[in-house]
Amino acid sequence: MTREFKEMLTGWGIVAQTHEMAALAGEIRANEERLRRTWQGLAPGEAAGLLWQMVSEGVCEARAWDGEDAALGDLCERALGLRGEPKEVFGRRMMRERARVLLHVLPPRDRHDPPKAPADLLRMWDEATRLEPEVRLRVDVPRWRVAEDGLPFTGMGTLWLFDEPLPLRPGGETASPDDIPALVEELLGFIGDNDFEPEVAAAHTPHLLFYIHPFVDGNGHLSRMLLCDLLMLAGYGAPTLVSYVDCCHLHREELSAVVRSVLLGEADPGELVALQLRFLLEAQEAAGET
Repeated sequence: MTREFKEMLTGWGIVAQTHEMAALAGEIRANEERLRRTWQGLAPGEAAGLLWQMVSEGVCEARAWDGEDAALGDLCERALGLRGEPKEVFGRRMMRERARVLLHVLPPRDRHDPPKAPADLLRMWDEATRLEPEVRLRVDVPRWRVAEDGLPFTGMGTLWLFDEPLPLRPGGETASPDDIPALVEELLGFIGDNDFEPEVAAAHTPHLLFYIHPFVDGNGHLSRMLLCDLLMLAGYGAPTLVSYVDCCHLHREELSAVVRSVLLGEADPGELVALQLRFLLEAQEAAGET
């Protein structure tokens, strides 16, 4: 990780791992061991049924599909294409988020190490935004954001994140399109070579990727999938990962408030890292209650 990368991430950067972070990571890891033993004690069909129950929670017609004896991956594919009237959108959006992550971690997988090249991230974006028309209407092929697309943040916060535009201090903007390829390389270098606990390193990725904002749309989808991908490679199971994306949505107002504070320089990025670790703990608890 170069000094330039740290400087370009002023206000959004990689924070030193604290004893508290390491202790929290250890607690999360111990919880995962217990959760894994519980799920390994289930018959394959029973485990698949509980996973599908997690994915389809709150969406009645989807929950009825398991009676058709379809494979779990097939059910997730159907979930990704399910949309409906406005009153049903939130539940179905949540289900698609869970299905997207579950499909990503289901075997067979052709990769058993962290993403190493920019092309890996482009492929992951393609997977994360597949069958998402709102994203695909804006950009239908995997590519980095360019100057012609505009900047999501410059000197002002965006309306979709904040109630009203707010001035940002220098260093609080997202990356310039000209810097995106180099920053993506540096991010992948950090992912592949750091001294942090794997949970702490993974917890950095959403806000680092959000700062770089390499894509016109779908950065949120990708950030959650990337964190789940890194945790899966560190030994975390599908129940925790499916539950984690739920926590992100259930606490989206709190998460947005912390993002806002960091953007404005009022909070340390370590608060975002700690928040992601707390989400993981909460996700494990919820998965254990399934």
